[in-house]
Amino acid sequence: MVKKGHEKMAALNLMNKSIDFAKRGKPLSILSVTCTENVEGYIYIEAFKQIHVQEAINGLSYIMKKCILVNKEEMPGIYQNEKFNISLKKHQWVRIKSGL
Repeated sequence: MVKKGHEKMAALNLMNKSIDFAKRGKPLSILSVTCTENVEGYIYIEAFKQIHVQEAINGLSYIMKKCILVNKEEMPGIYQNEKFNISLKKHQWVRIKSGL
């Protein structure tokens, strides 16, 4: 969970921390960080284990310590926009564009 309205800042802080640790030779064990405008108060961190997420968020001010595991089946629904009815399927290629 993240403070509402600070999702983008929390994701950027976590990515900057990941880059900084990688430069020091101690990379974090997370794969990606993302947030959406549809869901407030949450960022999504991809990792193989929950302990890797907890180690990554340790010490960041915008992020609260509560972690919730999201199933792979639920993740495409997070990125769907109500204006566009697009159904994503597993192993499907997508194109990310800026703007709507």
